[in-house]
Amino acid sequence: MTKYSILFIKTIERFYTGAGEAIGIIDNQLIRERITEFPFIQGSSIKGVLRDNLSDKIHKDILEALFGPEPSQGEEHAGAVSFGDAQILAMPIRSLKGCFVWATSPLILHRFAERVKIAGLSISSLNLLVTTLYSQNNKVLICNGSNEILLFGGEILLEEYALKTQVSSELKTFATEISNIIFSVDENFLKTQFQNKLIILPDDHFKYFAQHATEVIPNIRIGEKGTTKTGSLRHTEHLPQETILYSLITFEKSRKPNSNLPEDDVKNNFDGFITAQPTIKFGGDKTTGKGLVKLKIWG
Repeated sequence: MTKYSILFIKTIERFYTGAGEAIGIIDNQLIRERITEFPFIQGSSIKGVLRDNLSDKIHKDILEALFGPEPSQGEEHAGAVSFGDAQILAMPIRSLKGCFVWATSPLILHRFAERVKIAGLSISSLNLLVTTLYSQNNKVLICNGSNEILLFGGEILLEEYALKTQVSSELKTFATEISNIIFSVDENFLKTQFQNKLIILPDDHFKYFAQHATEVIPNIRIGEKGTTKTGSLRHTEHLPQETILYSLITFEKSRKPNSNLPEDDVKNNFDGFITAQPTIKFGGDKTTGKGLVKLKIWG
């Protein structure tokens, strides 16, 4: 029987995974969903990075059973682990008070609830929260008890916008429950911050910030004379540090000939590898100090 886990990806450094196109001044734009414009990471990219990361750490037979053979021999059999696209769960946005918040939206939480259900998992506070989201009257939901931390003159100021808020005890309960899943025991500071700074933006508001509150970093190339090389200026868009994404991982029995790994063993092997080495380099620009992420497997 098919097994599932949810893989959380938390950016430690700025993160870039590209769309291969330029828009406006941005030469290297983040890949985005066509409809919502939310950034995401392709499942094939996750698979490739993890396969490469584990290639010298586990036996070749186990590696091929989990991820499939080398791309040049891909027709031989498929891997037993399938990777869903990593979707945004919460994105940091600059706040006048509290430094920054983690923002999510009703659509994002609805999608997350669907995948939690598919995985056979449960977050009771999420189910309750999703049923109450559309009664917020276009206000920003903040956690109960966060007024003094986030509000200025009764409003929350994100980037250059002042937005009206509504306190939600359901959001506070969910923030506490999900933070215990996402963050490790050595991340108590971030866990406490998340429990107070998770907010829910209306979907249209989140779409705007997902388009305009990312980090755009200029890069130049220095020539042999120590000066800027003409025409080398490039602007690359990154997801900011502390962005949280998630991917639904599917486990089936091994398809590799002469391999008898059942679904449980495939899942246990994969989960064990992630737990043993949760911090890896990911995405473009990883040789310039970017792309460091922390992984957490749940399920």
